[in-house]
Amino acid sequence: MKILVMGIGNPILTDDAVGILVARELEGAPAEIVEASVGGFSLLDYIRGYDVVIIVDAVKLGDPPGTVSILNEVQVPRALHTSSSHDVSFSEAIRLGKVLFPEEMPSRIVVVGIEVSDTDTFSESPTEPVKNAVPEAARLVSQLLETMIQHP
Repeated sequence: MKILVMGIGNPILTDDAVGILVARELEGAPAEIVEASVGGFSLLDYIRGYDVVIIVDAVKLGDPPGTVSILNEVQVPRALHTSSSHDVSFSEAIRLGKVLFPEEMPSRIVVVGIEVSDTDTFSESPTEPVKNAVPEAARLVSQLLETMIQHP
């Protein structure tokens, strides 16, 4: 089984770096780990050809900052890097990918979202609640990987 873990974010926009920070915590995991700053259709270039994809990204769902959530592809809000105002949303890109590339799209896509508060300030350090959520999110991704490998 080919598994991709994709940490999405911008490492110089405070909390927006959280997906990348989690990906860096997962070095040595039983999956391919990549860091990216993409959304919309660009995601398809990364995820095609994998059986399972776990995307880790900042979200704004209205929960307290640092809250870690597991979302499926239709629950991802039109926000942050999983979508773009100049492109289609994450879920629209996935639906279109399944139509255009049915043989190449992952059979399972999971999004691990970390609630953020500051994605506008230029800083290489996240806010304290988001920084504290990185190990928790990395543990969650590791548990997901273990379960997926044991029960494909």
